[in-house]
Amino acid sequence: MSPKVKLSQTWPILLALIFSLSIERYALNTFGWQNDVSWHVVNGLWMVVHHKLQLTNTLTWTAQGMYWSDPEWLWDIIAGALYKLDGWTFVSLFGTIIFAALLALITYNFIKERKTGSWEAIILIIFATSLAPFAEMRPQLASYLFFLLALQALQTKSNKYLWFMTLALPLWSNMHGSAVLWACLLVLQLFLNFKDWRKNQYPYLIIVSICLLALRPGGIAPWFDFIFQQTYASNFNTIMEWMSPNFHMLPFLFSLLMLGIGWVVILPKATNRRDKCWLVISTVAGLVASRFLPYALLIAIVLIPKYLPLRRPVPLPFPKKVIKLVPVIWTLFLAVYLTLYAQKPFTFPPENGAALYLSEHHASHIVNRYDWGGTLEWYGLSPMADGRNIWIGFPWWKEYLDMYKGLMPVSNFLERVAPTSEWVCWSPNTPVAWQMDQLKGWHRVYSDDKAEIWERVKGLPPHS
Repeated sequence: MSPKVKLSQTWPILLALIFSLSIERYALNTFGWQNDVSWHVVNGLWMVVHHKLQLTNTLTWTAQGMYWSDPEWLWDIIAGALYKLDGWTFVSLFGTIIFAALLALITYNFIKERKTGSWEAIILIIFATSLAPFAEMRPQLASYLFFLLALQALQTKSNKYLWFMTLALPLWSNMHGSAVLWACLLVLQLFLNFKDWRKNQYPYLIIVSICLLALRPGGIAPWFDFIFQQTYASNFNTIMEWMSPNFHMLPFLFSLLMLGIGWVVILPKATNRRDKCWLVISTVAGLVASRFLPYALLIAIVLIPKYLPLRRPVPLPFPKKVIKLVPVIWTLFLAVYLTLYAQKPFTFPPENGAALYLSEHHASHIVNRYDWGGTLEWYGLSPMADGRNIWIGFPWWKEYLDMYKGLMPVSNFLERVAPTSEWVCWSPNTPVAWQMDQLKGWHRVYSDDKAEIWERVKGLPPHS
């Protein structure tokens, strides 16, 4: 902490830190076990038990035995090892620790800049609320912390910190593919300081970073897979994120509010071209695809303390001796809060009931929503698809996406692509569900407000 800031003057931002962590903890409990979380843990458990990396697909029935290098193996092993220790409780605790470190670093930035008043506290809470929808126990969580450290390293302009961040790149890269953002930040830094490129370290940092990014299973091939996935003509990202109905939902409105605060605070006062580029480019990227939105929010919260006006500290509303109890209060808060969630670290995902039903009936050859595949795999089932991108280039994957978006009739898909399928698991009140209810040879056997299941009528040939 800067010696210019007294501990008694930091109470608004410290209270905001505690409240912000409670927001993220609640969000982690609500959204933590969704999408790809389950297959990450399943894959990690397999590697922990067998003491080797998973190099073939064993999770889906559409690509059994196919070569697959897990580019996020380090996160999977950590998640699998934590689950083996004490189930979902330790996995959830790991996510809480990451969020605590993230928010503590951001709070330190405010304190270092002597911006610790009530307005700064409100901004921190708005940031935590805007980040809450992304609180899933996926590798992205670690990437947010790495990205924050990367921004900090570039802010310090210290070669020591820049090289430290570069040499730590294999850790980031083997947890999540967003490690390539470090190289992108360095390239932008070099471009903005191109006149002095011979005097700075950026060319060497970029070369070393590119080499270190290749130190992962599959080398650089997964990067090309990711680019191909994002530009694939039949992928789901067919409209810009800002045009999506999701952006009218309250959590995303908080994200827009946070970015708006960043633009109002930073752009009029920023004399640094890099800071302006960071904010503009990240905001555009976040409006194009939601996967980039958390990184835009992190850039905004890192830059805002630099450009907020310095105001008189807020008077302490209680005796100064009380502020010395902050570490004790912080520790007790964490202990009580984490104990409350120890018995139920995550809320079950919406497809959990359907997955249990399929597991009880020993279902096989399941046609499912791709984002439910991880939960089905968690219960020992073999779905058609999950959240991985190993099927890119397969003809059936394009037809699956067409069926998902309603461009191909379900009957055609089941007949041409999945003639051996026995179960269909999908969300209700969707084109797929409506068609399945009318499809001959199939009958609905399970239904709740989140998921429905259809089973092929026994003894009938396909689509009789």
